[in-house]
Amino acid sequence: GLANLHNARKAGTPIVNIVGEHTTQHLAHDAPLTSDTEGVARPMSHWVLTGRNSLGIAADGAAAITAARTACAAGPGQVATLILPADTAWGPGSAPMVPPPPPARLPAEPAMMACAIEALRDGDRTLIFLGADAVRAEALTLASAISVRTGAPIMGRTSLARVERGAGRPLLPRLPYPIDQSLAALGGFRCIILIGAPDPVAFFGYPGKPSRLAPDGAQIIALCDGRHDCLSILAELAEAVGARA
Repeated sequence: GLANLHNARKAGTPIVNIVGEHTTQHLAHDAPLTSDTEGVARPMSHWVLTGRNSLGIAADGAAAITAARTACAAGPGQVATLILPADTAWGPGSAPMVPPPPPARLPAEPAMMACAIEALRDGDRTLIFLGADAVRAEALTLASAISVRTGAPIMGRTSLARVERGAGRPLLPRLPYPIDQSLAALGGFRCIILIGAPDPVAFFGYPGKPSRLAPDGAQIIALCDGRHDCLSILAELAEAVGARA
């Protein structure tokens, strides 16, 4: 379970994780099975909260849903862990709560957008590197159209939480897992535009091999990550280069 939460956290997957706990009055006695539940949950979660009474659980649950739907650098959501002492489930509850909307996704910085447009003029020496929800159907179609128009290939990061494939959708090559293959895959590019993806890094360190996979001297343009509105940014980029899906 912890490994799954870790993977979800690294991929920016929205998850509300509910964890049981001793009753609030029993925690004060340091029972044999008492543990630091928050301490265990925190490394695997972006947001952690322990419920304090049954009347507040509706509000706590709504806050957990909003937290899970809040974008992070890795993707469109977060891992929210709500810890519920047993008595919060059997005590009197409050009225249902509607989760407030998550914060709006960010636009691209104009300077970064200008750099990306300029880099795309270099055609096949520039790579469009995709992650987060930039690999969903509509966004991927726009990225493919930009690639066709400019000659800049598209590539997805090695691990993706979700990618949409099938008939009529663009094929998305992925960065290989083995380090020698990944170095070869990126070796010919002088510029890498990051759209929903981080700067490519090897999964492990090896003697005599680099940790960063981009060629030495390659320009890295961090156009947007999971906190940004990748779909709108791709649409803006497509319009700027004259691409049509």
